[in-house]
Amino acid sequence: MPGMNGLEFLALAAVRRPQAVRFLITGWTAEVPTRDLEALGIRALLAKPWDDAELKAALRSALGR
Repeated sequence: MPGMNGLEFLALAAVRRPQAVRFLITGWTAEVPTRDLEALGIRALLAKPWDDAELKAALRSALGR
Protein backbone atom coordinates (compact mmCIF):
# COMPACT_ATOMS: atom_id res chain seq x y z
CA MET A 1 0.00 0.00 0.00
CA PRO A 2 1.73 3.20 -1.09
CA GLY A 3 2.32 5.76 1.63
CA MET A 4 1.32 3.69 4.67
CA ASN A 5 1.28 0.18 6.03
CA GLY A 6 -1.75 -1.84 7.10
CA LEU A 7 -1.51 -0.87 10.77
CA GLU A 8 -1.38 2.82 9.85
CA PHE A 9 -4.43 2.37 7.63
CA LEU A 10 -6.33 0.57 10.39
CA ALA A 11 -5.41 3.32 12.87
CA LEU A 12 -7.06 5.85 10.53
CA ALA A 13 -10.03 3.54 10.08
CA ALA A 14 -10.43 3.26 13.86
CA VAL A 15 -10.71 7.05 14.13
CA ARG A 16 -13.06 7.46 11.19
CA ARG A 17 -15.24 4.41 11.82
CA PRO A 18 -14.71 3.18 15.38
CA GLN A 19 -17.66 0.78 15.12
CA ALA A 20 -16.21 -1.04 12.08
CA VAL A 21 -14.86 -4.55 12.48
CA ARG A 22 -11.15 -4.56 11.62
CA PHE A 23 -8.92 -7.47 10.57
CA LEU A 24 -5.29 -7.41 9.55
CA ILE A 25 -4.20 -9.75 6.77
CA THR A 26 -0.43 -9.65 6.31
CA GLY A 27 2.56 -11.59 5.14
CA TRP A 28 4.49 -10.38 8.19
CA THR A 29 2.49 -11.74 11.15
CA ALA A 30 5.59 -12.24 13.32
CA GLU A 31 6.39 -8.53 13.08
CA VAL A 32 3.02 -7.25 14.33
CA PRO A 33 3.05 -6.46 18.07
CA THR A 34 0.02 -7.86 19.91
CA ARG A 35 -0.35 -4.59 21.83
CA ASP A 36 -0.87 -2.76 18.51
CA LEU A 37 -3.67 -5.16 17.56
CA GLU A 38 -5.40 -4.67 20.89
CA ALA A 39 -4.96 -0.88 20.87
CA LEU A 40 -6.52 -0.61 17.41
CA GLY A 41 -9.37 -3.01 18.15
CA ILE A 42 -8.24 -5.44 15.47
CA ARG A 43 -10.32 -8.59 15.87
CA ALA A 44 -8.15 -11.00 13.90
CA LEU A 45 -4.66 -11.33 12.48
CA LEU A 46 -4.48 -13.61 9.45
CA ALA A 47 -1.39 -14.67 7.54
CA LYS A 48 -1.10 -14.40 3.77
CA PRO A 49 -1.99 -16.48 1.95
CA TRP A 50 -5.02 -16.88 4.17
CA ASP A 51 -7.15 -19.95 4.56
CA ASP A 52 -10.75 -19.31 3.48
CA ALA A 53 -12.17 -21.36 6.35
CA GLU A 54 -10.08 -19.38 8.86
CA LEU A 55 -11.27 -16.08 7.36
CA LYS A 56 -14.91 -17.20 7.46
CA ALA A 57 -14.54 -18.29 11.09
CA ALA A 58 -12.97 -14.95 12.03
CA LEU A 59 -15.78 -13.05 10.29
CA ARG A 60 -18.47 -15.13 11.98
CA SER A 61 -16.83 -14.65 15.37
CA ALA A 62 -16.43 -10.90 14.93
CA LEU A 63 -20.03 -10.49 13.78
CA GLY A 64 -21.42 -12.75 16.51
CA ARG A 65 -22.84 -15.36 14.14
